[in-house]
Amino acid sequence: MSVEDGKNISRRRALGIIGKSTLVAAGAAAGILALRRDESGEKPKTDQRGRGTLTPEDKKLERVQMIDVPASLRGRVLNDLFTHYTGIAGLVPDKIRADFPTAQLPHLWEEKKKRYGETAVVEETRRTLIESYDQKRAEKIGWREFRDRGQSSVDVSRRSLDWNGVSNHFNLSDLDLKLLREFERQIDGTALLAYVLTELMPGTDGALNREMLDFLLRVGGREYLESIPSIGDDKTSVGPYQFTEYAVFDTGSERRGASRVNQYLPVKLRIPGSVAKLRGDDHHKAAYLFAIFNLAQLVRKIAPEDKKTLLGRAVDLRPSLVEFVATAHNLPAIAVRNFRNYLIAFLGRDPRPKRKISLAKKEGKKEEKTKAEKHPPIKLGTGADYLEHVRAGGIVWKYARKTRANYRTLLRS
Repeated sequence: MSVEDGKNISRRRALGIIGKSTLVAAGAAAGILALRRDESGEKPKTDQRGRGTLTPEDKKLERVQMIDVPASLRGRVLNDLFTHYTGIAGLVPDKIRADFPTAQLPHLWEEKKKRYGETAVVEETRRTLIESYDQKRAEKIGWREFRDRGQSSVDVSRRSLDWNGVSNHFNLSDLDLKLLREFERQIDGTALLAYVLTELMPGTDGALNREMLDFLLRVGGREYLESIPSIGDDKTSVGPYQFTEYAVFDTGSERRGASRVNQYLPVKLRIPGSVAKLRGDDHHKAAYLFAIFNLAQLVRKIAPEDKKTLLGRAVDLRPSLVEFVATAHNLPAIAVRNFRNYLIAFLGRDPRPKRKISLAKKEGKKEEKTKAEKHPPIKLGTGADYLEHVRAGGIVWKYARKTRANYRTLLRS
């Protein structure tokens, strides 16, 4: 199935997105590191029975290098994906073993296998990424540099794309291409970073998500993020954007998602045709190309008269476009329909149909009366809200809320 065929199959059903990412964990899952700490955050010098001797586990931990946890994370209560990434279940201590990325990466892949089994492709990807990951040699950077790398990837791709080729490929009119270009110019490094936080982090605490990403990058390095699998689906979904074969796929005879746009880059700048082969800034480039793909689908669905009115208004739509890009990653057809309705509201009209509802037949009346269905009020004009056009509690709604929180946090940072 290709991403554009409109089948709204969520690859995040099992993710269990948590509205509050700091719920107390019931306990560590199998394979999770159990770090023993006293109130000061240091490992006790005696065993818990007070006999003054160290257990073999204690002695092993004494030989493990410990590092300080950033002050912004200390005292937090972690569970869910945060626990899988760090090995910390519950209260975050002052110190943690320095090699937690090396320890947690195999655990993450085993968790995926335990939930969904493993195809030959997933098995090969798991083995390759685990064996090639070297924490000591990994590139250690902070979240700002990670964002800047995304910006650089966008800049290079934007000026190198054959936009006429893109337009012809998607059968866009001149007006369509103008609107697409205005929309895609709102996607920058900050937008891509919000996209990453939405994909990797479980909740809507933007500051916690940003600080956790920074911690993982500084300790595990860029390669750790690139090797993290999604444990919410059975696909070869991996990396900071958790792409599947619906986003990046090129066999020569068939292309999907970002790969359809990728062919209009110069050969030396193109990304590989498989998620498993993405390395380094390929991930950022793929995210930008996939955004263009989904924005092209959106532009084609907008009414011609509205396209003309929207020209020159893209800057006002920037936060909502960032949310659209992240939500279209998972359920593209639904995201396109919802965003089209949002754009109608943005232009000052109610997009909801004026349906007729039946009234009960009154005694002695032969004809059944009808009246216009009343809808709850919604915001129109520049105050229109994308979330009002998304089914509350659904996958698109949850991803839009997460992206909004992450993007706003990054803009304030």
